[in-house]
Amino acid sequence: MTTETIQNTSKTFEFSFPTCTNEELLYKLEVPVQIPYDGSTRELVQRVIKMFHIPVYLEDELNEKLAEFVSEETKNFHNERDAKLIDQFKNSELNVESIIKNWEKQFKENVVDFAEQKGTSDEEVFAAAYHKLVHSPALETIMQVESSYAKTVMDMLKNRDEDIQKLTQKQTEEMEEKMRLLNESTTEEEINALAAQHFEQQSLAAGRWDSQLDALRHTQRATHRAWVMSAINEYQTDERVTPSTSPLCSVPPDPPLAPLTPRLEESFTIHLGSQLKQTHNIRLVAMDMMDLCSGERGDG
Repeated sequence: MTTETIQNTSKTFEFSFPTCTNEELLYKLEVPVQIPYDGSTRELVQRVIKMFHIPVYLEDELNEKLAEFVSEETKNFHNERDAKLIDQFKNSELNVESIIKNWEKQFKENVVDFAEQKGTSDEEVFAAAYHKLVHSPALETIMQVESSYAKTVMDMLKNRDEDIQKLTQKQTEEMEEKMRLLNESTTEEEINALAAQHFEQQSLAAGRWDSQLDALRHTQRATHRAWVMSAINEYQTDERVTPSTSPLCSVPPDPPLAPLTPRLEESFTIHLGSQLKQTHNIRLVAMDMMDLCSGERGDG
């Protein structure tokens, strides 16, 4: 016998009570109960009362007797089980190594389920890489890339608004024409059907544009993330150079209109707070703000 073969056992709970007509005549109740019993004894009593039509005035007594029975039988079950396991251990009948491995496996699974994850997530890795690039000579390139992404999104939003505005104008004209012909060649049912058709067209148009915007943002996010991760590797190789593999590199930059002047810049870190300290990395740059938008010069 091993620990795996020890199973729950079934015990019979017996309860006797006199009938209503004759107190000397006892009604005997026998109910099988699984030991150990994982449920509620009070709930089991309610099921027994309903199933066997036990008088309700016996509920308290039945609760007490059943609770005592379950407690006593559970204690006996554990005592017998432990005694058998001790005998098996003394006789070298137990596979101790298997038991230890099983405990170790369950402990690891429990720790994995509830312990705090210590590993660095992809979001944290990207945030650290982006933070380092922002405080590097690649700042201008990053701002140009993000500005171009924002301009693309704004252009699509503008096209969406124009498309929906044209659709709304067309539907308004159709509805006005139908309303003008009401009670002449148009009925209320036709107007209601037209309104439902207009609503469906508006919903389809909005859904189509929302899908296109989501796809655009997803593509931009993936492209920008890939560029940041590749740029940080290039920057870590040589911190004196600006990463050149920018998504904007396919567009040739405009020649400088004037010789570049030396730029004044300084980076430093400040700590705020005495207990809940917050760290801020600040970079001061003396330059023309329009230089940060140089990626849009070609747009005029």
